[in-house]
Amino acid sequence: MDMDNYEIFLKVAETGNITRAAQILNYTQSGVSHAIAALEKETGFPVFVRSKTGVALTENAKEILPEIRRIVSMKSGLREKISAINNDVRGVLRVAVFTGMITEYMPRLMRDFQAVYPDVEFDLFNGTYDEICDVLRDGRAGLGFLPEPYCLEFDCIPFAVNSIYAVFSSDHPLAKRKRVSIEECIRYPVISEFKGCEGILDQILGEWKDRADIRYNFYEGSAMLSLVEKGFGVGFVRDTTLRNYAMDISAAELSPKVETRIYAVTKKGEHLTYLARVFRDFACGYSDK
Repeated sequence: MDMDNYEIFLKVAETGNITRAAQILNYTQSGVSHAIAALEKETGFPVFVRSKTGVALTENAKEILPEIRRIVSMKSGLREKISAINNDVRGVLRVAVFTGMITEYMPRLMRDFQAVYPDVEFDLFNGTYDEICDVLRDGRAGLGFLPEPYCLEFDCIPFAVNSIYAVFSSDHPLAKRKRVSIEECIRYPVISEFKGCEGILDQILGEWKDRADIRYNFYEGSAMLSLVEKGFGVGFVRDTTLRNYAMDISAAELSPKVETRIYAVTKKGEHLTYLARVFRDFACGYSDK
């Protein structure tokens, strides 16, 4: 049993690409291939099917995947327990985040956390809200960040509160307004950045959601703002999104005010590692600084 081979196997399974896994793990490509070959010798069957686009798990490998993930997690847990006893904050922390978290919060968080704890490295999983839920459920990440409608099945701690603004092209009829109502906004086509989390859009639109003409729906803000800038419709964004994109658009606060919340989340009943707990507490006391 070679733990390194198991960890390499998990990374290749996750990325679906040997070269990419080698880059992330700081191995040579031949080193990763050798580890896979060694694991296949140990198991007695192939673990990946190779193609021109990458690799995929064999059916036999899918059966052992949860057990290998559990073994690697146990090793990580032991390492973290030793760190906790020694009050030693070090290691690799895997965090599952949606694109808005990366553009709006994570760079500052990582920079300032590493200034205090320089022996910590981050491994970010960037995915849709559904994908983040999946990696938290199956243990591929111990900590994640999710907006309010998605956090209910997890243990969660409030991280940030965002005000929602309506955005328009500079020549839009509502462009000069400081405050607008949803009723006024839905007279025009709606462009959303909340694809995959329609609960947020429903929360914004409220009683008007069935009357809104939602023309486009994106996973993140830049694509939505580009269409708004060109006059394709009205958008709704978090205040933090506005601060991260310089475009020729106008923004107005919604009246009545609409807020959404982001939470730091973990699997219900899951023991959080010492490193993840230290970072979560740091993050949740940081976002409003």
